[in-house]
Amino acid sequence: MNARQKRLLTFFLTKESEFISIKELASNMNCSEKTIRNDFKVLDNWLIKRSQAVLIRKPSAGVCLQAEDFEKKQLLLELDKVQVDMLQDHRKLNIAKLLLTREEWVTIQELAEHFYTNRAVIREDLDELDEWVERHDLVLVRRQNYGVKLEGSERMKRRAVSAIAELAPAAHKSSFEFMADWFAPSERQMAETCLRRLESTLPFSFTDLAFQSLLFHVLIAYHRFKLGLRLNELPGETEIIRQKPEYTQMKALIRDLDTAFAVALPEEEILNLTLHLFGAKIQLDATLTPRVRFQSIMKSKSLVNFAYEETIRITR
Repeated sequence: MNARQKRLLTFFLTKESEFISIKELASNMNCSEKTIRNDFKVLDNWLIKRSQAVLIRKPSAGVCLQAEDFEKKQLLLELDKVQVDMLQDHRKLNIAKLLLTREEWVTIQELAEHFYTNRAVIREDLDELDEWVERHDLVLVRRQNYGVKLEGSERMKRRAVSAIAELAPAAHKSSFEFMADWFAPSERQMAETCLRRLESTLPFSFTDLAFQSLLFHVLIAYHRFKLGLRLNELPGETEIIRQKPEYTQMKALIRDLDTAFAVALPEEEILNLTLHLFGAKIQLDATLTPRVRFQSIMKSKSLVNFAYEETIRITR
């Protein structure tokens, strides 16, 4: 349930049980009537799981919430809990975002002031982040008189960035919609245009998922590089990668984007993104298993494993 849907339900729970037109609801919520109708489906599912309350629709009258007073009070309490949980989830997510873009120590007090809460709450959030951080082969280091910071390779940090939506509240679990907020619309548009231009030169089209995955790996590379957070290691078997047509294609794409972003990505970034281009080909032939498809593309076991794992990770 998103913020608008919570406001809509709160409206019904705090009003008398009388019909109101969809047009008026759309005006109150500052959205279209179609959006309101779609929101009703979400509210229906939420109510069914928690009470006997029902949203009644009548074509000539509008919509009314049918519920006993005690049910409305219980639902308001439940809704408050959902809002608190979402606030906590958003705070943890934003703590992770902040730590992923900082290499220096951040004190608990700084985090508490930044998120308008106290140090005890921040410590609890960090404890809950530990499992997620470890899952991405990183370590959340705490040191007295210094604070906290994320330690691990830049490659692992980028993997964590691409999976950051795992920390989003359940109602906001779309990885690509969530990650889009990290980048300016103009940057996304430039990258999309250049990627589509690349796609037009290929003998196949990307799946929607493969395109979005590659798009965000490209954007993450530029975003991190501009922050001074650079890859320090080259992927294995670089000469094999350079001999592939995908390397030449990715190099041309990056040179176009370098001009648009006013920054020049170095060789290690191009090699790394070439591996993600390999990964974008995972669905070339639906009759083969992913590993067999990669083997037909790269003829290299280590590259097969890397690209396979990268693709599986971002599509989870």
